[in-house]
Amino acid sequence: MSVTEETLNAIHSRLQSLSQDATPEQIAYLAKAFEAVASNGKMIDIVNLTDQKLDEMLAKTNEHLTALSAHNDAFIADLGDLQDEACDAITSVTNENLISIINLVESRKPELAALTEQFQTVNDVPTGSSILKEITKEGNRVKFVQDGALPFVFGILSRYNDANWGVGSFTTELGTFGTASAADEMLKLLAGTHEYTTEYAGFYKEPSLCFLQGAKGNFIQKEMYLKHYASSSMYEYPYSALGVFFVKNTTNLAIATTINIGGSSYGAGGAVLVGTPNAENEEIAWQNIYVTSATSSNFSGTASFNVPANTTIAIILYTSSYYYTNTYSYYVQFLHWYVHSFRAETLVDGLEIDVEKTLKAWQCKGLSSTYDLWR
Repeated sequence: MSVTEETLNAIHSRLQSLSQDATPEQIAYLAKAFEAVASNGKMIDIVNLTDQKLDEMLAKTNEHLTALSAHNDAFIADLGDLQDEACDAITSVTNENLISIINLVESRKPELAALTEQFQTVNDVPTGSSILKEITKEGNRVKFVQDGALPFVFGILSRYNDANWGVGSFTTELGTFGTASAADEMLKLLAGTHEYTTEYAGFYKEPSLCFLQGAKGNFIQKEMYLKHYASSSMYEYPYSALGVFFVKNTTNLAIATTINIGGSSYGAGGAVLVGTPNAENEEIAWQNIYVTSATSSNFSGTASFNVPANTTIAIILYTSSYYYTNTYSYYVQFLHWYVHSFRAETLVDGLEIDVEKTLKAWQCKGLSSTYDLWR
């Protein structure tokens, strides 16, 4: 059958009447339906479509569009729920992680503080020092002071034993028997914490880092020597042996202990002195815990002292040369200095050698006061 103008007008009239009530989506859907009919049927089938058939087609269209809309709404709602759940999960995990990190930092504060102190110790190495080269060997890191080693600083002052020739003589500042008032001068010279130039700081044997020996912790220095006689001052202010130990109390309570010492003495005597810093590390209070005025080639004794809680103290043992005899224009002297059982008896539980302060004193880093060693 050919499509006449009358047929086209009839289709146009039918579609026009439908378009008045149908939505654009419905019309588009109907157009597709007509296209399918036209491609599979005959034009007469389209012309003969009844209102009932068109209503059925419109109903199907509405049903399909409603289903699509409902599916779309459900999809969007599900997507929103998933997004909310994801945000909640992320927020929850983030909060938990933050709380865990904060708790971890709080629990590790002591370790972080100790680590900071170790870094500061490394920074204490003076510019140009070779100590890092000594510590490092073939790329392998080794400790300069091994665990368990007990270092201290030891030196022998020249004083008038060299007939006061040259510069650097140290005489009355040590006092007659090594008094507490002179102890700070002793530590100044051993640790280089002073502003002197040619005054006092003359050494027969310069300050050096020494270590206690043996299972009990002993150290003995002794020698006999001849000196050409120039004046009596040479044996009144003879060579003087000085050693300083830095002992730390690692507990929250004061600890009482003892030190076993000995050596030689003559007119300048011998002594053990303990220096304790104040809370601000602005002053060192010295206490004479042992003193002898004996004329002896070997005095010996035990001295008791306290180490305050969480504090490092300095212990100085001072001895002087013993005048032995004279022959012609020379005289003979004997110098003796020792400690014993320091590891076994002095370092009771809670006490240890403060290695860092010992190294700081040995390196003589240009400080002007003894209390700077504690800063």
